[in-house]
Amino acid sequence: KGTAALYPEEENFELCKMGVDPRARGLGLGKKLIHEAERRARAKGATYLNLTSYAKLLEPAVRLYYSLGFEKVPLKAEDLEKYGSDRVDIRMQKRLA
Repeated sequence: KGTAALYPEEENFELCKMGVDPRARGLGLGKKLIHEAERRARAKGATYLNLTSYAKLLEPAVRLYYSLGFEKVPLKAEDLEKYGSDRVDIRMQKRLA
């Protein structure tokens, strides 16, 4: 009912492709997916877990990220090149160590 992927980003990881089936929202699956992503990134030696999102449309997801300790950081030029300004408007990061 949910999915998430970790993508190598320098010595850290990007949390990408995270989503929960609309019929299963509100059950804490997003939080569980993020905690598992954090665990796996730590196990691979990452110091940070990064993500990009589109806050204009995904406000509930961004609130979840803030509630789990992610902080807003500046978007990188490569974020916009990779995803486009119509799909990403926020970059967030969480220190794992």
